[in-house]
Amino acid sequence: MRLFVLLIICLIVPVKKIQAQDFSYKVNAMYIYYFAKYIDWADVQTESVTIGILGDSPVIDQLKAVTANKKVYGKPIVIKKITESEASECNMVIISKSESALTQKISDDVKNLPILLVTEKSGYANKGAQICMYVDDEDDFKTKFQLSKANIRKARLKVSNDLLTLAVIVN
Repeated sequence: MRLFVLLIICLIVPVKKIQAQDFSYKVNAMYIYYFAKYIDWADVQTESVTIGILGDSPVIDQLKAVTANKKVYGKPIVIKKITESEASECNMVIISKSESALTQKISDDVKNLPILLVTEKSGYANKGAQICMYVDDEDDFKTKFQLSKANIRKARLKVSNDLLTLAVIVN
């Protein structure tokens, strides 16, 4: 009987962890969608708002679901997995946790272009990211984001005050 109970616990705990991770990526996808909505893309001369995902991240599937048939500033949203050489072809680049070491290089590659760099790790504003998403384990594991006003200015992007009020402002 004890073995049976132990087996059930071993099966349930990983499922709960997977469900929590899936929920976390759904939250991240919603944040990313709202980043796209609350950045002023009006001056960007493209037919669509392209969000590139660099590296392997479960957020890509969630983001496709969240943005399906939605538009930002009247432009359709395109979600695609990219390589580092394709970052300059996007309006927003999501740098996955697995590729966070490339943040500085990507930032240098798109320097002075109106491209929003978003990382899935905190503390990367000093490497050029404008927004860093993270889970705050001291605040009930809520998803939050850091926003670097200096890096936003360098990219010549305009951020709505609504987005600024939700952010943890850094440098």
